[in-house]
Parts: sequence; structure tokens; C-alpha cells
Amino acid sequence: MRKRVGEQAKRRWRQGAIALTTTLGSLCGWADAALTQSAITPDATLGGESSVVIPNLILNGQPSEAIIGGATRDRNLFHSFQQFNVSAGRGAYFVTFDPAIANIIARVTGGSRSDILGTLGTGSNQPVNLFFINPNGILFGPQSSLDVSGSFLATTASAIAFPDGSRFSAADPASSSLLTVDPSALFFNAASAQGIVNQSVVTATPAGVPTVGLSVNPGRSLILAGGNVTLDGGRLYAPGGQLELIGLTQPGQLSLTFDGLNPRLAVPADAPLADIRLQNGAIADISGFVGGGSLNIWGDRVTLENRSSIFSNVLPGQTTNSGSINIRAGELTAQNGGKINTQAFGAGRAGDVTVIADVVEIGEPTTDGVVESSLGSQVFPGATGRSGNVRVETGRLRLRDGGFIGSSTFGPGDGGNLAIAIRDSAEITGFRLAPGNQIFASSIVSTLEATGGNAGNIRIDAPQADLVLRDGGQIQTSTFSPRNAGNIVITARSVEVDGLSANQALRSGIGSESVVRVFGAPRTGNAGNIRLSARRLSLRGGAVISASTFGDGQGGRLNVVVQDLTQLNGSRLVNGQRISSGLFTVTGGSGAAGTLSLRTNRLVMDNRANISASTVGSGNAGAISVRAIDSIDLSRGASILSAIAPGSTGDAGRIQVQADSLSLLNGAQINASVARRFGNVPGGARPRRQHRCGGQHHRHRRI
Repeated sequence: MRKRVGEQAKRRWRQGAIALTTTLGSLCGWADAALTQSAITPDATLGGESSVVIPNLILNGQPSEAIIGGATRDRNLFHSFQQFNVSAGRGAYFVTFDPAIANIIARVTGGSRSDILGTLGTGSNQPVNLFFINPNGILFGPQSSLDVSGSFLATTASAIAFPDGSRFSAADPASSSLLTVDPSALFFNAASAQGIVNQSVVTATPAGVPTVGLSVNPGRSLILAGGNVTLDGGRLYAPGGQLELIGLTQPGQLSLTFDGLNPRLAVPADAPLADIRLQNGAIADISGFVGGGSLNIWGDRVTLENRSSIFSNVLPGQTTNSGSINIRAGELTAQNGGKINTQAFGAGRAGDVTVIADVVEIGEPTTDGVVESSLGSQVFPGATGRSGNVRVETGRLRLRDGGFIGSSTFGPGDGGNLAIAIRDSAEITGFRLAPGNQIFASSIVSTLEATGGNAGNIRIDAPQADLVLRDGGQIQTSTFSPRNAGNIVITARSVEVDGLSANQALRSGIGSESVVRVFGAPRTGNAGNIRLSARRLSLRGGAVISASTFGDGQGGRLNVVVQDLTQLNGSRLVNGQRISSGLFTVTGGSGAAGTLSLRTNRLVMDNRANISASTVGSGNAGAISVRAIDSIDLSRGASILSAIAPGSTGDAGRIQVQADSLSLLNGAQINASVARRFGNVPGGARPRRQHRCGGQHHRHRRI
């Protein structure tokens, strides 16, 4: 039973200790003997200290079996069974009246899986941990639950090991040792460890907080360590504690450490990992008012699908911080509404999210488009805490069909930073079409929609990787408030941004913006700066990199450095409007646009591609600086412009272009074209005299 049981129940446990063999029914009473009891059969491996099963008791209001006896060694109580199953609607409680016991360690030595279809619990006057070992597999059914006063660990390991190297083995019980110290490791000896399946969706109320599924008391550990571990609609809940899932495919050893009474796993970097799957609405959650804790997952293929979620939340009214989420995998996939999130609904800070995986793929939404697949941290309206940081380290990253990695805040706290390290490639493509014809891009995004802190920054480190955005894929920071949008810093081997979404509603691109959500509202913050470094850069078919402001905040600076070739090509005609590929800074409000700087070895612009700093409001356009070590080639209507739209009152910016060779062909131009006044073009040439049409080629020329 949990420590929260009343004094009357505790007295009953003590009364039972006086004459346990004859009066155990006095704990709460005897059940109807005709009821089907659970199939729990002790084995003979502990000799005269074998486990004893007392059937058909009423414990915690349900028919139950009480398990007594076992081998006591100081702080450890050992049990051993030929089979161990708990029937639906029944309980099985490991009972001890020894106040020195801290760990109950139970093994199953027979050849059958354990089906836990009812309640598995402990009965004691102090918190005790329960370690349950069955190498042949463990199933927790839909109505299964835990009633454990301490932490709970279920494993399909062959044995549990101790610091001196001895083991309490379920696979080889004859070689087992019974020690007085805390266990130190889980030992997997089978060529292929059996799995653990959790289907539990039963409602429970630990510490008065309604939960669903397998749960432990606040601050305790809940650990499933097997071969493949599957949450098939099942829920796991360890409020403010340690929730750990791990699968191993081959023989190996997992270290156990203790934080006070709570066990934790330590997994070697080269451990042969099995699969972890959350499906059909499964949930793993460490949210709780006690705060802290961590949710840790190790697996080869870690999959979340069909509205399954991993959460660590700051609850409404909570002032403590939520715990972190940490995933290490060969491949992490979130699809069909799979989510990995830390969220703040109160004053505490949302936890950080860390993912280390060879492949990370965040994919399609639910079939109705309502729920996206995502990885990130959010602050919700009414909360005052900040969102957590998100760190991803991967070989290949793929975001598709509206999947995103994000940080957002709708409260006064700061948004968390996004740090993504990529070794090989990244592809951000597609969009999600939600009910009401809402369109959401696949993206890496940081958004601020509140009046308090600043949005988080985005940093992508991929010096040896190729970054591709297409079909509406985006990397973006934005602010719709008086505070500032985050900065974007990207380092990549190559960056390719291609076209519009299939429905032509979204531009593929990289951007930062400051936007007035409601005209007449308080001032807007500044857009973030963008710094991009790559060996090659390609923008095609209406793709864009931009920093903009549409309020009184300042536009961000756009700084692009390309070691080799920068290629800007093409435009698209959408609803009668020409959408050009290019680099842009723009102001549509009273704030000044940011400066635009491009440094490259060679610049090729074709087919109406554009580099532009413009104003369509009262703010001034930013300056443009383009420098090429080798050549700049513009053709077929391509342009470098500083422009003021008709009706705008701001000034055009300065244009500086420098290259060893400059070519403008077939309507290409470098121009400060304005409705009211001209910007400055260094070198003494006025805008009307710039080279706007074909056939002009200049060497060693600065404009």
C-alpha cells in the first residue's frame, strides 16, 4: 500500500504482524473463496525462506493475494516464483513488517510471461522499492495499476547484480546470491531479451492527483527495462520523479545507481539497444507539483505515433520547474500526431528537451489534420514561467508534412533556445492542412506572442551537412509582441531553399519578423538577426531568406557568407503577383529595416531573382552590401534593389556592390528605384544611369 494509507490501515498491518500465519485476514478481511485468484506460484529455490501466498484477502478495497515470507538480508527482501500473474480486478501485494526493508526483489524463474492485469503493490509501514524480474516477458493489461510505496522497476533482464559481482538470477537461480546492499546493475544474458508491454489506462489518484495508467508516488522512479518496450495505448506517470525506458537486444549490463531511495539507470554509450514504441495514444509523463525529475529513454528505434506523447509540464499553480526529457536513439520518429514536449502552465520553468539520435524524423499529423507531430517547449497563456531549451544532435534530420521543432511563449517568460547539430543532412519539407483551411509549415520555429520575455534563438550547426528546405519548409523566428524575436545562426556545407508549397500558400524560406497582430496595439519588438555561413547557397522558384518588420520594432540584420557559389534563380506567379527568389530586408511599419550583407566568391542571379532592401511604410529601408571575390552575373530581369513603394515615406537605403567582374544582361539591373526619392549608390552614378539592360559587362568595378 502507499504511505498515504490512513492510520487505521497501518494498525491493521501491525495487528497482522503479531500472528501473521493465522490472522492475516484481519488486515482488511477475507474475500469470497469462490473468486478466481491470481496464478502466483512460489518456487523452491529459496529453501526454507520461500515466498508464501495468502489468497483471497480484501486489500485496498479489492480481492487480493498477499505475498509474505521470502529471504530477508538486511535492507533487501528476496522473493522467487515459478509463475507470477495478477488477474483482472484483483491485487497482489508484497507485504513486509520489517522497518529495515528498503528493496523487495522478486524474480520469476519459470518459462512463462507475467501478465499483470490487476494491481501490483507493496504493503509496509515505510516506503519500499519493488524490483520485478521476469526474463520471459511482462505484460501490463488495460486495467493494471501500481500501488507501490517507493519506486518500481520492471525488467526482463536475466539477473540483478550487486557491487561484488554476485547476482540474483532468474535464468540461473542455483547460482544466485542474496546480499545486504543495494543492487548495482541489471544483467541481460539472453541473446534476445523479451519485451515489456504496457496497456494500462486505469484511473488512479496518487497523492490526490488523478492520473491514468501505471503510476508511482511523487518524486519516485518508474523504470521499464526490457528487450523491446511498447506502450500500446498505455500510460506511465512519475510526477517529479525519474521515468526511464530502455530496451536491449543483446547480452549486456545496465548500471543501477541510487539517489536516496530512488534507483536510476546508467546506460553505456555502446549498449546494443532495442526498440521503444509509444502507439495508440500512449503517454509517458513526469508532470507534477513537486517539480524536477527527468524522463529518459534509450532505444534503437524510438517511435511515437497515433497521438502518443511524452510530457514534462509545469501544472497550473505550480511554482517549481518541470523536469527534463532526454532521448538517445538510433532513430527517433514522431508521426501521426506524436509529440515530445515540455510545457509551462504555471510559474515554473518548463524543462529542457535533449535528443541524440542518428536519425530524427518528425512527420505527418493525424489523419484529420488536427494534431501535428512535434518536438519542443511551450509557455501557454496565463503561465509566467519560461519555456525550456531544445537540443538535437543527429546525423540526419527530416521534418515533413507540418512536423516541427519549436519554442513558443504566450506568457511573460522568455522562450527557450533551439540548438540543432547535424552531421550529414537536413530536409524540411511540406505542410499540414488543418481544419478551417489553416496551413502550417514543416519548420524549425521560435515564436513570441506575449508581452514579457524575448523569443528564443535558433542555432543550426551543420558544417559538413546539406540543408534543404522545399515545398513550404521554413526556419523562422517571429515576435507579435513588444519584445524581440530570436536570432537565427546557420552554418552548413550547402543550403538549398526551393520554391513554394504545393498549394502555393507558403514560401520555402528562412526568416525573422516583427509583426503587429492588431493595429493600434502596443509597440512591437525587434526582428531577430540572421547569420548564414555555407560553402554553397541556392534559392529557387520563389524561395526567400528575409528579415522584416511590420511594426515599430527594428528589422533584423541579414548577413550571408558563402565560400563558393551563391545562386538565386527564378520566380513564381501566384494570383497575379510575382514572387521572386532572393534575399530581402523590408519594413512595412515605422521601424527601420535591417542591413543586408552578402559575401561570396561568385554570385549568379537569373530569371527575376532579387536582392532587395525596401520600405512599404514610414521606416527607412536598409543598406545593401554585396561583395564577390570573383564575379557577379545578373541576367533575365534579376536585380539588386533598394526600393520605396508608392505611398511610403521612408528613405531608400545605400547599395554597395563590389566584384572583380560584373555582368548585367537581358534586363538585369542594380537600382535604387523609388516613388519619392533616390537612395545613394556609391561610385557617383545616379540610379537612372545604372546598367539595366543586356550586353553590359564590367571588370574591376565597384558600383
